[in-house]
Amino acid sequence: MLDMPDLNVILTGGGNVAVADQEFLLRLGLTNRVRHINATDEQLNFLYQNTQLFVYPSLYEGFGLPILEAFKAKCPILLSDTECFKEVAQDAAVYFKATDLDDLTSKLSSTLADSALRAQLVEQGTKRLKNFPLQKSIDQTLDVYRSIA
Repeated sequence: MLDMPDLNVILTGGGNVAVADQEFLLRLGLTNRVRHINATDEQLNFLYQNTQLFVYPSLYEGFGLPILEAFKAKCPILLSDTECFKEVAQDAAVYFKATDLDDLTSKLSSTLADSALRAQLVEQGTKRLKNFPLQKSIDQTLDVYRSIA
């Protein structure tokens, strides 16, 4: 990010930025380029539609619904290489080693620099989304809730 002066980062979800993280951003001189918002669904959709790249660095996620949201909004994706993310996105995302900061920054830089790759990811994401019809997802989610109740 330091070598990308026009890049801004918007963090969503996960609660407020911790004091230690705020201090880290301050020391790096990035406080004016990194923002955190508690976004509504409409705001999230806007962000997906207007970003160069959605980065999802989760170490664990039950399914990865934000991946499908990004696909729907035609947003290219960079994901940690967790099994559930690979299962959902398959070849419609770029992956980085989940605990490797160097791999994350390398993949981030190379993906942002390659507009053809980002366009390919959007195309693959649109195709991949067809495997997750909304009604089927709703029905399966309800089935899980019913089995627990």
